[in-house]
Amino acid sequence: MFTLSFDVLYDFTIKQFNSHLATQFGIEETFHFENNCNFLGIISQPPAALTKVTISNDNVLDYKFLQQVKQFEDSINCTCIISFTDFVPLDHKSQFRNSNLVRYLNYDLNILTTFLFLGKLSKINHLIEYAGSLNVFILHDDNLELEGSTSLNLQSISTITDASSISAFIDYFLVQNSLYSYPIFIAISDLVIYTLIFGLGLFLYLTIANNHKIRSNIGLLFGWIIDVFVCTLASINVVTVFHRYQTWNLIIEPSTKFTRITIFIIVAMFSARGLFNSIEILTDSNESDIHKKLFQYYSGFKKILPIVSKTLATSLLGLSSLILIGIIVLYCCFQGDFLQSMLSRLSILGQICFLALIFEYFMELTFIAGIIVVDLKKMSLTDAIQDSNSSTNEISTVLLKLRYPSHSRPNEDSFRYKVGQLFLRTSFNKTTEVILYVLGLLLLHGIFIHWSLIMPKKDRIINLQNLQIINNTHTIIYFLEYALIIIFILAIAGIIFRFNPPNPIKSTTELSCQDFVENEKQFNSISLENGHSLDIVKIKTNSKCSFVVTIGLDHKVLIWSPLSKISKPIDISSKENGKEFWPINHVAISEDGDFIILINFKFGIIKCFNRTDMVFTWIHQNNDFISRNNKRPKILESFFRKKTVPGFLARQMLNQMKNDSRRGSDVSINGNFPPPPISMKSFGEQQREIAREPTPDNQLNKDEFVIVLETGALIVYSCNDGKIKCSNIITSLYGHDTTLKVLSAKKLRTPRINDRIICQIDNSDLIVATVINNIWKFRKLEVKQGKYNQENKINQTISPVTVKSDYDFGSAYKEKSAPILEEIKGLKLNVACLVPLEFLGMVVVVKNLICELIDIQTGIVLKTFNIANFKPNSFRVTHSEPTHCKFCGCASISTLTIVYEDFDSKTIITQTYKIDEQRSKSNICLRVERDPREIRCLGLNAVTEHQYWYRNIVSWEMTDVNMIIGIAKRNQIDNDEEETVVEVVEKTSGKRDKFDQLIENRGLMSLRNRRKHSKPEFKLLNDIYEGFIITVSDGKRNNYQLPPVTSGKLRDFSHERINAIEKYGFKSIICNFGNLLEVYYLGNDKLIEQDIYYNPDIWSQDNKSNGNKQTDRPPQNSELLFINKRRTMGKRR
Repeated sequence: MFTLSFDVLYDFTIKQFNSHLATQFGIEETFHFENNCNFLGIISQPPAALTKVTISNDNVLDYKFLQQVKQFEDSINCTCIISFTDFVPLDHKSQFRNSNLVRYLNYDLNILTTFLFLGKLSKINHLIEYAGSLNVFILHDDNLELEGSTSLNLQSISTITDASSISAFIDYFLVQNSLYSYPIFIAISDLVIYTLIFGLGLFLYLTIANNHKIRSNIGLLFGWIIDVFVCTLASINVVTVFHRYQTWNLIIEPSTKFTRITIFIIVAMFSARGLFNSIEILTDSNESDIHKKLFQYYSGFKKILPIVSKTLATSLLGLSSLILIGIIVLYCCFQGDFLQSMLSRLSILGQICFLALIFEYFMELTFIAGIIVVDLKKMSLTDAIQDSNSSTNEISTVLLKLRYPSHSRPNEDSFRYKVGQLFLRTSFNKTTEVILYVLGLLLLHGIFIHWSLIMPKKDRIINLQNLQIINNTHTIIYFLEYALIIIFILAIAGIIFRFNPPNPIKSTTELSCQDFVENEKQFNSISLENGHSLDIVKIKTNSKCSFVVTIGLDHKVLIWSPLSKISKPIDISSKENGKEFWPINHVAISEDGDFIILINFKFGIIKCFNRTDMVFTWIHQNNDFISRNNKRPKILESFFRKKTVPGFLARQMLNQMKNDSRRGSDVSINGNFPPPPISMKSFGEQQREIAREPTPDNQLNKDEFVIVLETGALIVYSCNDGKIKCSNIITSLYGHDTTLKVLSAKKLRTPRINDRIICQIDNSDLIVATVINNIWKFRKLEVKQGKYNQENKINQTISPVTVKSDYDFGSAYKEKSAPILEEIKGLKLNVACLVPLEFLGMVVVVKNLICELIDIQTGIVLKTFNIANFKPNSFRVTHSEPTHCKFCGCASISTLTIVYEDFDSKTIITQTYKIDEQRSKSNICLRVERDPREIRCLGLNAVTEHQYWYRNIVSWEMTDVNMIIGIAKRNQIDNDEEETVVEVVEKTSGKRDKFDQLIENRGLMSLRNRRKHSKPEFKLLNDIYEGFIITVSDGKRNNYQLPPVTSGKLRDFSHERINAIEKYGFKSIICNFGNLLEVYYLGNDKLIEQDIYYNPDIWSQDNKSNGNKQTDRPPQNSELLFINKRRTMGKRR
């Protein structure tokens, strides 16, 4: 970069140094402008003509030749003559030497004035040594006869008579020689630009110092200023060569001090953000290894480009918008040839700034990064001792007198104290960026004003573009100076690294990219954006479907496909009778994603959208869905199901198969059983899929949408044609003269058993609705308390010896019921709810502060659990992967877990039940009709409770793989994760807390939470939230970093909140941050699985995707193959 800028830098440094060095020796001649012309009068009343006379000679920079020119000028009768001789003392008393003239031309005279008078220049080492022509400008009213009036070689004579051109020439000449007609404006401009330089330097220093990460703040700032200066000069040199200008001066001249300095300030303002980003990354306190910091710095953007590449793109975009605004302003203010000249100058200015920012980007990666790294290595014991002095910037330290005793410090109301505090809070943020952009816009307008004053309005006489430099050479001295500067730079760098040697690498092994991966674990994510313009309020998913439905405050209803390469959503918002179909009170999506149901309680309308045909297939208005007396109907359960195929039709379809086909041994088709899951793709299933095609009747195997209302109404809609079947669960069993209501209802789908709905009535009855041949049948479930693990009745056929046996094993496993306190009898703290365990064919029923695990087939209560007060809709029950009981062959699980969120706080409570005995029969056998004399396997009566609490949780969901995945607040320490172990034989507590203590301070919780918060600062996603996964089998919690949002611009999450979260697939969640959707998961990207218990390869695929590294997931036994064992063996063959 120094080499690129050396040609321009030479004129600012070495050339000026040589000039002052030359004046120290020999006789210095005094040069000044002497002319008796009345320029102000000429501008107001210009003469009739302006004649330019070009005189040629071998070298016009000669004393005797200039005297001849002076004699020629004196012989002309005219109004005024402007010539180079006006600057040179030519009286005979002067001891004039040609070397003094050359020095004056190169160091003192304005460069454009030199180009105005001289032509055919010859330069050596950037110094004008010879000139072949001299221009003389004559202002006159009468005709001039110059031919033959002198012995000088008059090369050319040109005359103009346009009064405006003459005035423009005089004005241009006065400006270039600092004979301004507006000195006050120029002085004010110089004062403004110097003040701006001071202010910008002060701001940069305070921002760097207030980060408290750089030891030598002044050194870094000085190095960065040199960096910007060199990069700008390099860009000027490159633009000069690209446009083939004779000298770099022509691309920025004519100029003033304001216009020249403004170019550097604009480059500095747009590149300042890159400096602060480099400091932030390379001085990150979370990473101590400098090699990892550098790796992140050089590959942090898209894992390919340096992390400051994004800053460069933003700066270039901002500069482009600035230039565009400048072009618009020029078109509004100027016209004609002068407009074209201004646009050409603006184009050159834009090219210089663009190249300077690009050059500065590369200098940040090398020069600035090197300065920061060297600064980091300067930390020593002295820094630790003087930490209190260096923790605050020096200016604030002086203003606030921090080194003085506290009693001598300024008052808080004083101006000095306020300024000191202001300097302490100075930082680079979004507001600062806007201010700098506006400041750059004002500076650009200032440049336009200066250009309009100093640029020639008419270029005919001046015509600097035709300047000829016939010779431009360099001698050995020029290259020697360049070499000496390079040697000096290398010597300084060597001294720096000698006193700051690099730390030796502990290991000689070669470093790889894997060594630089951050230690903090991170979720994988799928971002869904550009859908909603306002916050999302509801998300609906189906764990067996990849599609997602979202509802936003912008009244949009969108269908997303996160696993598709095309992330653009489908908008299914609609109107009904000319009115917007809003609000959407209920939404549901089928398992294959083909049908979406929307229900509106305001109009009582239900609509079905067919995603395949992209139309609403049917619309119905149902009085059961209309709100009455400000009370909305309550949908307790809704789901999609496939119609079952009658047995005679199934046999007819099987007869249509090919002769060589056979039925799969893993399924039996009849009228009472629905088709098996989609994942069970045996040979027979493939044939059944063929049979389900439109032959012989395409009206079969349709989807149905089932709704259960609080009133007991069970409504079935056909998804294809909208046909309705209605029945009532309560009236069918209790008659019409009843006021009973359904408290909770859940579907129960167990393999090879008809679909069922379990309903909890407000009289504590349980009703089971079973579908038989697509018709729903209802029955009461007799709940049998105390029947689990009891001795069976003796059959008369058993031998007398066995009948007379006095052995009684039932008492060994009898549970003692805890008495209920009088204070809490009849008080309902928890809402009634049901949680089905579909694969096990069981249900957990919540009854106030207890819940019961009930077998649906027999009604036997297997276990009663004590629970706390939980938030509505937060109760979950999960279990480990089912497998065989090794002794009796029934299904068994290793753990059963109850999960809920505490009512009064953001705390998740998990109650895990498992057998702690370290032996082969550690699984919980789920055989319902157990005999107490069974000693080979243990049931739920032998489990131990393990309780874990997790605080500061924002949102969470239970996955299908026995884990909790969710979002928590970052930087909030949870020291209260407690584990309480309950003995196998529960004992009644002698003393119980009163109910008053249970609800202590309940009414004051809202008052405690009413805190006034100040305006939130700009924060990224990971500054606020972090992900977590809890393995409920052992209570282990692992925190994960959330992947950054990869949108085009930085997003402020300080005001974003999570309104909705849903389980997505079998191991991931989908949640919103405002109008942004994010899918979070761990492991591979296989998120949808129809039946995870039938697929033993799920976890092996996850391990393979993570390089076979140990994960934090629970071990999966993959032993549940008794349902599809023959199918698996068939695949192996």
